[in-house]
Amino acid sequence: MVRVRTYHIFNCMWLFPASIMMVFETITSIHFSRKNIAHISATQRAFAMTLGCLILAIPYLAYEGIPVIFPRFWVIVSIHAVLLTIARILLMRAYARGALSQILPIMQLQLILLMITNPLLTNDTVSTLGWIGVIVTAIGIYAAQFKKKDGERATDLLAPFREILKPGMREILMVTVIYSVTSNLDKLAIQASSGAFFLVIIYSFMIFLFLGIIRFRIAPSNEAFRAALRVAAAPKVLVGGLAQGITVIGQVISLTLAPVPFVIAFKQLSIGAGSLWGLFIRKDRRIPWYGLLGILLSVLGAIVMTFSR
Repeated sequence: MVRVRTYHIFNCMWLFPASIMMVFETITSIHFSRKNIAHISATQRAFAMTLGCLILAIPYLAYEGIPVIFPRFWVIVSIHAVLLTIARILLMRAYARGALSQILPIMQLQLILLMITNPLLTNDTVSTLGWIGVIVTAIGIYAAQFKKKDGERATDLLAPFREILKPGMREILMVTVIYSVTSNLDKLAIQASSGAFFLVIIYSFMIFLFLGIIRFRIAPSNEAFRAALRVAAAPKVLVGGLAQGITVIGQVISLTLAPVPFVIAFKQLSIGAGSLWGLFIRKDRRIPWYGLLGILLSVLGAIVMTFSR
């Protein structure tokens, strides 16, 4: 029998850790898309994100204790670690090359892909209302890709598709595909062990993968390797990893209480906050009114998905 730890008090108890996850996911996106760290290689920034997660996962495991571990856990976590390592490097490249307000709405495609991958990997199901949320999200993603040009109206209906093929957008598309698979692997791994144990093991695996990549691809000499690690572990970079650590702890707790699509849908609410930050605080691009409406629709679709349970 699969051991699944639960935290039920009320049916919506999962909303508390999910809210923490959403807030700190927003902070993570804003931090790692800052231009003053864009000169640091994508691998080093991804290493910092993973190191911050591991630092917080270790005391979480100390509190939770070592669980019963099922044999399939090691297969799941090994595959997961490789996929997530690739995804994080691609994510950092996307942050450096694209506008935050344009990149983040693309991540909502994960919800649509989850509709395909989730029934294949878990027993979770999605209602008709959930599918309506997916359609609203897809429309929002399309509209959010329009950009405004001086003296012109954005009437080219194929423009959003061309935008998706630009640098930064290609990477985020690949990240979205990988995340649609790893989100399901999260739950399978937690069911085969525990959330805390899963986090410590997967991030330990990923740290070794990143160290290998940095050693053989970025800094082949011992001195260069140590310098690269100092840059990656610098506080101005590592703070984003700590924020991500809080995000994933909130996520694994939420996954023990709710189906995968709804946890991820709630996490996607951070996309609205991050996109609006990029538009109005950073002013990273100009979009027509229906582009802004698209961002809001993508968030609305996530809300519909979240509460269609």
